[in-house]
Amino acid sequence: MRRLVVAGLVTSQKGHGGGFALARPAKDIPFIEILHAVNFLDDTDSCVFGWEQCRSDRPCPLHSSWTELKEAFVGWATQKTLADVEQVGGLPAEFLLGGSTVD
Repeated sequence: MRRLVVAGLVTSQKGHGGGFALARPAKDIPFIEILHAVNFLDDTDSCVFGWEQCRSDRPCPLHSSWTELKEAFVGWATQKTLADVEQVGGLPAEFLLGGSTVD
């Protein structure tokens, strides 16, 4: 959660009645920002087979498919926001980031 606070995606309040809340409306928080905040996309150039020298001029057997999948995922994460999945499982978007409690 600290990484999300540092990234400006959530706010935190210490003490009794404290917790976390979205820093911006869910419609203004694309998944790509969340993924970057938690370092999920830091190693997008890694090889699915773990090869050190997997690249276009020396590809592994899955290089083109893996590249296509990564690009599609990054495209989805760039376009979709928390509001786009707000009612997944009947929970508001705030629950995806731990920013609300059930009464």
